Amino acid sequence: MNKYWNKHYHSSVIDGNQVITLIKNSGGDWATIKMQINGEQQEPITVKSRDHLEMLGAMISQCLREDH
Repeated sequence: MNKYWNKHYHSSVIDGNQVITLIKNSGGDWATIKMQINGEQQEPITVKSRDHLEMLGAMISQCLREDH
């Protein structure tokens, strides 16, 4: 097993009335992204592999770059 497979990660960011949470449980590749707005849970997003999570990270980085 690799370190990513065994990794457990749970982190939330709160901004006013919005909460975004990333959850990755040990024993699998999948991660879940959850968003809550005004106390109402939105439909979660399931990221099914480390590769997809890395691609999502790259897309977010590109979106945040100031030269684009």
